[in-house]
Amino acid sequence: MQFFEAFLFACSANLDNMTIGITYGIRKIRIPFLYNVIIALVSCAGTFFAMTLGSFAAHSLAPKYAQTIGNLLLIFLGLYFLWDGIRPISPKETSAKNTNAQSPTASPSVLSLSQTLLIACALTLNNLGMGISASIAGLPSVLTSCCTFFVSIAMLCLGQYLGKTYLAKILGRYAEAISGCILLILGLCKCI
Repeated sequence: MQFFEAFLFACSANLDNMTIGITYGIRKIRIPFLYNVIIALVSCAGTFFAMTLGSFAAHSLAPKYAQTIGNLLLIFLGLYFLWDGIRPISPKETSAKNTNAQSPTASPSVLSLSQTLLIACALTLNNLGMGISASIAGLPSVLTSCCTFFVSIAMLCLGQYLGKTYLAKILGRYAEAISGCILLILGLCKCI
């Protein structure tokens, strides 16, 4: 059961990787496998660090309360991501997304190392709160971090592939809502 929970968490935490992969796939910019591994390593380390912080926080609380707080945080994050993924997009946000999508890159066909490191840091910062919550909720940090590493690689590869298909726009638009649903399911399962 712990593996399934860690895997669910890793899927939810790494759906952004799929969105990044789709974005670069649409723009026909290849992310070399080595750079994909670098992103996964940074995400894995960030998850482990966040879960270690969460573990310290959990030890300062009674175990029953710590787990309840962690579960509620997962549910709250799930609801937030779900809402953010399905809310109507304002014309201003659409314009900003279109501008970002058309911005030039350092290389027309391959992601640069500096871009890779920026993406890795952004994805890791995005996962810190989720890692702390997951640790407080009782997920094992080593198993969850390992799952994060492998799922990160898989999601980025999948995103690159999907970026070349017509499904890219649909999946990219709803990735955050899907992530929210997974977190909600995980939080509710941990409550039961």
